[in-house]
Amino acid sequence: MERGDGVVKRWFLALGVALIFISIKPLFLMGQEIYYENKVDQKFQIEQISVNFMELGKVEILGKGAPIEVKDITVKNDLQQEKDSAKYTREFTWNGNTILTGDQFQPGNYDEDNYPLSKLRVVVNGKDWSVENPIEIRPSFFDNNRYHGFFNVLKVRSVGNEELVLVQRVSGPEFKREEDLAWRTLRIQKDGQVIEDRFTYEERGDVPERVDFVNHAYASPVALGYRSNILQGWPSLFFPLFYPFGTATFGLLFTLIGLVIRKKKGLA
Repeated sequence: MERGDGVVKRWFLALGVALIFISIKPLFLMGQEIYYENKVDQKFQIEQISVNFMELGKVEILGKGAPIEVKDITVKNDLQQEKDSAKYTREFTWNGNTILTGDQFQPGNYDEDNYPLSKLRVVVNGKDWSVENPIEIRPSFFDNNRYHGFFNVLKVRSVGNEELVLVQRVSGPEFKREEDLAWRTLRIQKDGQVIEDRFTYEERGDVPERVDFVNHAYASPVALGYRSNILQGWPSLFFPLFYPFGTATFGLLFTLIGLVIRKKKGLA
């Protein structure tokens, strides 16, 4: 009988330790993502600035529920068409600062899977901050969908500070791996100072707010995590309910049962 108890004890302990072992890494990665998310949320309030499609010149904060109109930001849209080319310009004004963005394309009919490429013109208070890397544009859209996946403007608040953050994907439209992606941010202060930050996919988590800027701006073809993308997929019964939560719970339970059997055997 004692021999049978020993086999059961070893079986419970071995299975429990194995289940805990395979659950440690995903649980650690998930905890790490939650930690960085809370850290950024405590420091920053990030809002996407939405340019209204139906009413040109109207700016809103795009949040949950109905959009909220913005009072301290104005925008002008302009589309100039010639025979062989068209130029679209959007001008923001904010606390005495002027931000111009724009693109150029050949007029034509574009379907949902055919977007022309254009260099994005970015000028802040008269200084050209444009880069050569092209982006995809959607010529028939004049709201935020025009540069979806590549560029957007955010209003960011932190303790004692408010800034506009321009977020741009600069790695181009073609990529084979997530590691090929790269971005830049232009953080515009109320006094007109501009702080540029360039980073790659691998560098995104070195400054955690970079990830929130890109995700809030929808300037990426994939949702980003801080150190891993483990929380970016849709949850299912298998993940994370069965694995790693279920496996960790049963691993702990089996380990405790094995230890209890071992203790009872020692007392016998």
